[in-house]
Parts: sequence; C-alpha cells; structure tokens
Amino acid sequence: MIKLVNVEAGYSGKRIIKHINCSFECGNITAIIGPNGSGKSTLIKAILGLITRMSGEIFIGEKEISSIAKKDLAREISYLPQTRDLPSISVEKMILHGRFPYLSYPRVYSKEDMEYVKEAMNKMGIVHLRYKDVSKLSGGERQKVYLAMALVQKSNVLILDEPTTYLDISYQMELMDLLRIFKKEGKTIIVVLHDLNMALQYADSIVVMEKGIIKGVGSPEHIYNNKILDEVFEITCKHFVDETGQSYYFFDRQ
Repeated sequence: MIKLVNVEAGYSGKRIIKHINCSFECGNITAIIGPNGSGKSTLIKAILGLITRMSGEIFIGEKEISSIAKKDLAREISYLPQTRDLPSISVEKMILHGRFPYLSYPRVYSKEDMEYVKEAMNKMGIVHLRYKDVSKLSGGERQKVYLAMALVQKSNVLILDEPTTYLDISYQMELMDLLRIFKKEGKTIIVVLHDLNMALQYADSIVVMEKGIIKGVGSPEHIYNNKILDEVFEITCKHFVDETGQSYYFFDRQ
C-alpha cells in the first residue's frame, strides 16, 4: 500500500499539488483522472521522488519513502512513464533492464534473470518478438514490452502514466485486462488515464483531481453518484446496467 499524507509538491519552488491525502491499496487498480494540468502526473512523480516534495509524508507500507535508498525503491516500484526514448535494442535486452536494481556493476545476468525474462515474455504473449528491435514495434507491442520489463523488476507497486494514449481500442482493452491480472496477484496499481469510461470500467478506486487538489476519491459508483465528474469536467455522466450486471457510462456536454 502507498499512503500520502498532506503532500504538497511542484517545480522550481511552485506548488502544483496541494494537501494531497489518499491511499493506494494492494490488489487494487486506482485510476487518477482530471482535466489537463490538474496535477495527475505531478502526483505520481511526487510518489517516485522525481520532483521536489515541499511538505507531507509518503509511505510505502510502514516506511517513509524518503528513507528508502533509490535502488531499494526501484525494487518496490515499477514506473512506466508517459513517453520514453526508443532504443534500438532487442525486446529481450530491453526487458532485462528491469533487473538493473538487483545487479551490481558490471552487470552480469544470471540464469535466474533470464528465467524471469522468459516468464514475463510468456505472460505478455511476446515470445515471438524476442529478437525484434523495440523501435520497430507497434505502440501496443511496445507497451507489452514495457510491462514485461516491469514484471521482471518484481516490484509490488506498478505506476503507469497514461499507458493507453495513442493505442487502438483493442490494445487499450488488452492492456487494462493485463492490469486486472496483475491486481489479482496482489500488486498495487496506480494508473493515470484520460479516458473516463476506461477508468470507470476498470478501476476499483478513482482519484479525481482539479487544479492541483483532490476533488473526490472512491469507487466508480461513489464518483458517479456524487456527480464529481459532472462538476470537474463540466459534463453530464449517465449510467446504464445491462442484464448481466455490467455497468456502462455515457457522457454528454452540459
């Protein structure tokens, strides 16, 4: 579990997120949503220690994150950023990067490291891409490689910043289905999403942000029933349940 207590953080002395109090539970998918510039990416960068935290505390389990060495923190948290460079290396070598927190210099991969890579490629269904150049893959294939890299990191927390952006809908759904598998394994999953319907369909809990503060936290049903999306996004959110009990959400402009 990750817990934030009265956290404020930002850039160059300017507070971007303020008075943040929320928890991210084990075995749950928590979606962070909000309009552009609301502080979503800033929030996850504060958790990762990538920006200046000006006040408050962040705990992973019982430990304050600032007391954990960077290498140890990398064993606890896997992070898939919104954008990254595309190195011209094979899929297998890219996935091996996830083992870096466990290796000293010079990096010599063990038989165990290679087994982890094989296991992750099987789980992601990308064994056939093993020797392909990462830079030549489609967006959906690359996201599977990055997830495999996160898996071999063997962390309990997975943080993803807008992982479905620019993906075809089939790849979006496949990626979110994979996150559901990971949560069943007990991982804490934090995902920034732009797609409100995707967040409402897949998340166990939703954090809604606006102008650097949290406007609401809770289950999709709580967020819907309290009309938090209507207020923050200036829309009208509607809900439909089919005969199987599956929920669907629709949005109209106000």
